[in-house]
Amino acid sequence: MAKRLIAFCVTTLLLIAVADIAVAGPIVVGSGFSTGTFVASAPCDFCAGLGTSTFRWGDPVPGSFQHQFTFVGVNPFTTSVGSPFNVGVLTFGNGANLGQNPEWVDLAVETHSTDPVFDNEMTIRVNFYGTVNTDDRLASADYVSVQEFPNNIGPGAFRVFEDQAGAVYLKAVIGSLDLVGFGEVLTPETAFLTATTDPNDLTPVPEPSTVLLLLGGLAAIRMSKGVSSCPTAWLRRRMLPSSARRARALC
Repeated sequence: MAKRLIAFCVTTLLLIAVADIAVAGPIVVGSGFSTGTFVASAPCDFCAGLGTSTFRWGDPVPGSFQHQFTFVGVNPFTTSVGSPFNVGVLTFGNGANLGQNPEWVDLAVETHSTDPVFDNEMTIRVNFYGTVNTDDRLASADYVSVQEFPNNIGPGAFRVFEDQAGAVYLKAVIGSLDLVGFGEVLTPETAFLTATTDPNDLTPVPEPSTVLLLLGGLAAIRMSKGVSSCPTAWLRRRMLPSSARRARALC
């Protein structure tokens, strides 16, 4: 019964999408590239990197490294208006540090295109949640959530194990430029997604399903699916921990 209900819901959503495409007319497709710069943060100790694509903070204990956020845009991307696509990769280096952590860091993301429809910007607030380190690897993972500031918080949390780096796609839609939330985790050996930011919610969940992404597209109604490309070969050489350098290249 449950399987039949799920199949019915998926079929209904697909039929609605097809009907909307038919009513809307030609699909608007464009391409370009994206960039991102960290522009503001809450108070923190040993902070550096505002105005760049990498933000660091904290006083690392011997043998570890500073906490670090890095954003790498997609070059190129190709997508259609209203369709979720990978706008960039957020990497979180979770070192063992002393000092005050920022509660949030703001990231300005821009898409650049010769077509004004696909030339947009938005500000993402990356919320940071520190944990107490114990023998429980999952519970000790620091984590982040993302929101299109000052709008609502997006789905779930991205959690990275202690003394590791993890990378995850951020998904957006073109209409203006709006954040959808987290996409695929590119370093599953060092990081995972959970459905909420509850510190006790330690059950890994998969990346957003096709159905959820379809709902995101329908929220921007009368649009269709697009195609995005992969910017992640840099992972093999960019990040500090060797586990991140071993991340599989998707390009």
